[in-house]
Amino acid sequence: MKNLKLSRKIGIGFGLLIVIAAVLGAVAVLYMKGVEADSVKLTEEYVPEVRIANQAERFSLQTMYNMRGYAFSQEQVYLDKGREYLEMVKQAIADAEALAARSPHLVRLKEAVKVVSSEVMAYEQLVNDTVAQNTAIREIRGEMDQAAEQFLRNTFDYLESQNAAMKQEIAQGADPSQLNQRLYKIKIGRA
Repeated sequence: MKNLKLSRKIGIGFGLLIVIAAVLGAVAVLYMKGVEADSVKLTEEYVPEVRIANQAERFSLQTMYNMRGYAFSQEQVYLDKGREYLEMVKQAIADAEALAARSPHLVRLKEAVKVVSSEVMAYEQLVNDTVAQNTAIREIRGEMDQAAEQFLRNTFDYLESQNAAMKQEIAQGADPSQLNQRLYKIKIGRA
């Protein structure tokens, strides 16, 4: 190296700097390719997974809220909204299933979709059972209302007949013990 001219020494040093810069650039490109793969995985798999999970949770909560309202009030508007949100839950599950099928890194999602799907089907059956029970309750209430109406009608008719009989006995000048007996019959409800 001592025999080389200064210009050659500077040229060799500059060349070494270029080689070092190229090697560092190649290493950086390799690391960036790895980051790119992770970024694509994040963008195409993990972010959609979180979005779908949030939608499923939100729609599930709305379904339960509306179905609770229906169970307490038996108002059709709550049932309709509850079923609408239940369909949205089922759509979110279908989206999650499709995402899990095309994403090799979402192994736990594949397992969770199966469990959640069966639970949603069981919940839907409970919704249908609730509707059937509420329909039966509504029919029984209608029968009870008719029976109560008939009972009140019969009670009123009985009271009217006893009052008419009392007036007739008073008009005929019935004995006070007979009138007391009639009054007692009105009071206890027997003819």
